[in-house]
Amino acid sequence: MSQSNRLKSIERLRSYPVAPLSDALGKRGIGRGIKRVCGDAGFCGWAVTAIEDYGSSAAVRAAARLIEEGGVLLAATPGEGAALGENLAAEIARRGGAGVVIDGQVRDLSGMTKVGLPVYARSLTALGKRPLNAGAVDIPILIGGTVVFPGDYVVADDDGVVVIPQRELDETLAMADKIMNLESEIYRASLAGDEHPIHGMSDDEITAMFADAWRVHTKPPHSD
Repeated sequence: MSQSNRLKSIERLRSYPVAPLSDALGKRGIGRGIKRVCGDAGFCGWAVTAIEDYGSSAAVRAAARLIEEGGVLLAATPGEGAALGENLAAEIARRGGAGVVIDGQVRDLSGMTKVGLPVYARSLTALGKRPLNAGAVDIPILIGGTVVFPGDYVVADDDGVVVIPQRELDETLAMADKIMNLESEIYRASLAGDEHPIHGMSDDEITAMFADAWRVHTKPPHSD
């Protein structure tokens, strides 16, 4: 996909919160304790992937060099030690990166906060890693329980991070629209002092009401 088409798709995603997108994807998303550690806002972008070997930071550094405007660095970084700090965060921001998601640790919180780049990770540490020329970039990875392919769309906000496979974008947004419209009706009714019918429904009735949107995938994303 061309960079201009990617940026157009990203613009379409900017008005969508993560929660209804996750619902529209069959309750999928990046979880397992990955949360925002710095940055005041979320982001929309496309995935640049990396997987590190234990103790090495080489793959994340290599992936950072692939970042273009709207790119989001997603990395699986096993073991103890930070895969990202203030200098690499500043370089990603300079290249136009939208954000970073690390299934592992980061450091230099004060410096990264000044950079302003949204960074999501498992935890902070003072320990670093070495550039040991190990790992791989631009390949499918497993991060936070979610399979991510290079070029997938990534959306993050206060709630967390969701990844949308490229070929599922249109279907996902259509489903998310249905969910948001229904949930908006429920919310407005409560604020107006009215009881929405959903609050008197059984679990089975609610499931049927959302069945179109709470789609259940019978095969993994990206499979044919």
